Amino acid sequence: MRREAAGMCGTVRHAHAEKGAHGNNEFPRSLWIKRDPSGQRSSAAECHRAMRLTPSKILFTLILGVLILTTWLIVSQSGPDHYIVQNCQNSEEFQDALHKLAKDTHDVLSNLGLTHALCYGALWGQIRISRSLPWENDVEFCVLNEELMQKDEASIFSTFRRKQLHLSYDSVDGVYTVSNLATTPPSDLARGVVQLIVFEEDSKTARLPGGKGMLRRVGWKRRVMPPDCEGIAILECFPPNLVTPPLPERNFGGYFLPVPREGVEIQKYHYIDNWWKEVIPKNC
Repeated sequence: MRREAAGMCGTVRHAHAEKGAHGNNEFPRSLWIKRDPSGQRSSAAECHRAMRLTPSKILFTLILGVLILTTWLIVSQSGPDHYIVQNCQNSEEFQDALHKLAKDTHDVLSNLGLTHALCYGALWGQIRISRSLPWENDVEFCVLNEELMQKDEASIFSTFRRKQLHLSYDSVDGVYTVSNLATTPPSDLARGVVQLIVFEEDSKTARLPGGKGMLRRVGWKRRVMPPDCEGIAILECFPPNLVTPPLPERNFGGYFLPVPREGVEIQKYHYIDNWWKEVIPKNC
């Protein structure tokens, strides 16, 4: 059918090309309409109908795009145990400023009534040396989307600004970034940031005792993922009881900050393949 449609379009275009030969705007009907070998009547309308976008074609394209994105995310979620960093040993001044930024962020989140706990690399630093790991440029807090949704977003941003802190949001990855307005490039201290990594309860994930679902990362790149916490590590799921208030507080760079319950337990979910190892950057 596609070859027949292409042939019909070619017939009509040929008719336009010969317009001048007839000396007027009228074409012999034989140039506009031809009969194919089966005797069926063909026209330019049939050609356009064959070439136009249809709901089924659009749906197929969307499904194909989702499958490609899903495959890429699943393949890219697993990496080597070792990674490369810019600095293996940040200066004492930098680390002190980073710890102070974490404390200031903690104070703002507490004033807003938002549950938060050290997680990821920051939690490894607290567990191992009670401060940020020497090569880390950021401190991570895990926060809850359900609590954030109950707050006015403009009020949250203005509260941080009043404390001389800049807040930005990455909707792709579902992460807020906090930086100090008093330190700007080219100052080395400007590299230090706090990341608020947003989680929400997903009722579609495996049900836990008490009827609750697992907490999973937000961000539109994860919205297309099926609710399979065990099969899709990029969701970074963990049980909500690990961040149920009140949370214990532990020393982190001279400040006492909230950490998840049960010590290293949350890391078993976020570092499934190597939580029992002490992983350091490849170049350190």
